[in-house]
Amino acid sequence: MDGKRARLIDPALDHPKIPPAPPAAPPRSETLSEGWAAVLGLGWPLAFLAMLMLEPVPDNPEVAASTIAIVVSLAFYAGLIATSVLAGARHRAAAPAAALTGLVTMGMVVSCPLSGHHGFGAWWFAELAVVGAMLAVSVAGLRQVTRR
Repeated sequence: MDGKRARLIDPALDHPKIPPAPPAAPPRSETLSEGWAAVLGLGWPLAFLAMLMLEPVPDNPEVAASTIAIVVSLAFYAGLIATSVLAGARHRAAAPAAALTGLVTMGMVVSCPLSGHHGFGAWWFAELAVVGAMLAVSVAGLRQVTRR
């Protein structure tokens, strides 16, 4: 009884000092929690409605929109739709989509009076607060999703 059969069946018996493999990391969940899905999926459309209600009539309504304004607006609409659809499906990608939507929207809000489209006013500070709050919530959601 020299243990030859045991070593053939379990080669680790020859090398007892080899540490065992670390346990596998738990699989990441691909779903977004119901709370974050509701906040991101409903928050951005509501922020968009608030922006529409706050924004006054343009200073020069007859002026055609620039190409960059059209491209940025299309990026905002695409981000808004992507965020809402992904959050409705409770997919984790809703959080990065919401953060990108927030960055695009913040750029739009800041550039609006700087481009001469509208003048500065109380409406601008209110719109900046709404978009800033939603951007902060989106970044918090992104941090929460990436921690898991």
